[in-house]
Amino acid sequence: MKGSSKTPRHSTRGLGNVFSDQGNFEKADEAYLQALAIDEKSTGRTGIKVGNDLVDLAESYRAQKRYAEAEPLYRRVLAIWENSDVSPIDRASLLNNMCIFQWSKHDFHRATVTCDQALKLWKSVLGDSSPSIAAIYQNAANAHRDVGDYDVAERLYDSALAIWNKPGDDGRAATVLISKAQMYASQGNLGKAEELVEESIAHLDSSGPVASSLDASGRIEIYLKGASIMEHRNSALALLLKSKAKALGYKDQ
Repeated sequence: MKGSSKTPRHSTRGLGNVFSDQGNFEKADEAYLQALAIDEKSTGRTGIKVGNDLVDLAESYRAQKRYAEAEPLYRRVLAIWENSDVSPIDRASLLNNMCIFQWSKHDFHRATVTCDQALKLWKSVLGDSSPSIAAIYQNAANAHRDVGDYDVAERLYDSALAIWNKPGDDGRAATVLISKAQMYASQGNLGKAEELVEESIAHLDSSGPVASSLDASGRIEIYLKGASIMEHRNSALALLLKSKAKALGYKDQ
């Protein structure tokens, strides 16, 4: 059988990923902890497999906003990676995850430093224009935006758009445009923000009902961000975006 050669560790970790995708974090964490125990027993506490297990668990805790539990796990992985023969891509991915973690808990200054480190490492491996690097540009831009480094943020957003804003875009450019709109709104430039909101929604709507990189929740998030930006600038547009979100299943909290 196709799956018969998988080890218990692989099966357990894979099960954790399934539960995580379903939003069942209690079951996911249980599976990740089991995989971690298996790998610690077989490879020791500093093996690469242990690091991968810790990343899974840290990401799960981050998604649950259990930041105090996630942070030491990220630091432990970083220590393992620094003393292991892992690829630069794995190192860069970890730094990107840590950047998102720091940004999620509003530690924006640390997030800018970590994102810049991740971006530098990604560039050294993939160059400036790989599709894989666009998300790193956007994460770094968000961090710089939130500490007021608007010129830096703008350049980073534009770098991401140069990669994603092309024919056949599957919705990812819309996420960058809405983030850029938030930046202009925070500076009081609501006219420019409105232009970017409208451009973002046009990209999102033209990408079809099911964009490969954006599920319904991702689309709802963009519509609601746009509505929030336009609440006091263009109430008709704000209402339209809220109606789009509700059509996808959003319910007012």
